[in-house]
Amino acid sequence: MKQILIVENEKIILSFLSSILKRLGHSVAETKSGSEALVILDDKEFDAIFLDIHLPDVSGKEIYQKLKERSPERARRIVFISGDLRNPTTASFVEETGNSCLEKPFTLGELKEFLKQFFEEKMPCG
Repeated sequence: MKQILIVENEKIILSFLSSILKRLGHSVAETKSGSEALVILDDKEFDAIFLDIHLPDVSGKEIYQKLKERSPERARRIVFISGDLRNPTTASFVEETGNSCLEKPFTLGELKEFLKQFFEEKMPCG
């Protein structure tokens, strides 16, 4: 069982992702707020952090940078979630980090395959 944090402001995506991860046997913490995510991350370790890049208060980019400054190893556990990967700025940011990414919208099958690959081999964005 993996400890997973989901930081996503879209309620449908948050509920879907949380529900699937729990059904697959993982322990899930969730928040819609970037600032709350930073507090949670100060308090607890996670095997994976699903992080929306575009959040209303503190962006996923800012969270990544802060986590990277504190603990580069923990920052590697971030999986970016975005529906904006066709935007050159967003795509460039994700590529520069070398972290995995999950493009919205995604199907149940795509999510399961992504999770399998991520936990087995820390798949890159692509």
